[in-house]
Amino acid sequence: MDEPVSWNALARKLGTVHDRGESASTEDARRAVAMLIGEANLCNAVDYYCDKEEGSELVRHVLALLRPWSSMKRCYQIHKEDEDPARRRAAVELLRLVADKRVIPWILEFLEDDDQDIQLAGVGILDQLLWRGLVQVEEVEELLRKACTHRSEEVRKMAQSVQEYLQRRNAGSG
Repeated sequence: MDEPVSWNALARKLGTVHDRGESASTEDARRAVAMLIGEANLCNAVDYYCDKEEGSELVRHVLALLRPWSSMKRCYQIHKEDEDPARRRAAVELLRLVADKRVIPWILEFLEDDDQDIQLAGVGILDQLLWRGLVQVEEVEELLRKACTHRSEEVRKMAQSVQEYLQRRNAGSG
């Protein structure tokens, strides 16, 4: 039987209940759901996705919705430690949807990886962070410049596409 959720305890743990009353955000709600699911389950979900098990598409969307830090770290760990190229690719590809600005320090590593699919996923992470408004251009412009001068033509093309999107976006807001 499911245990009832102690919303008060969860809110206090997240810091949404305080002396002045209560306040919460969508990000607090994401963190709360991630806490209810549990860090181990979220890390296992990354592995499930990388193994391409039946139901992995649902896993991908749940992780994209929640963007839990534990899952981001697990993706990075798989990229660093797994010997299976398909799992490494899947982990970095999953980061495109799961990532937030905390992964910025890893992107250069993806761009410098020997595997072109991982290089492309690195640019894809930049693209998604910018498109979803999770980072400001200034936070990643050096990485975008590196991608535009990358040794791989495919990476350069994708980076240039991101730059073109940013130019159109800026032209539309001006």
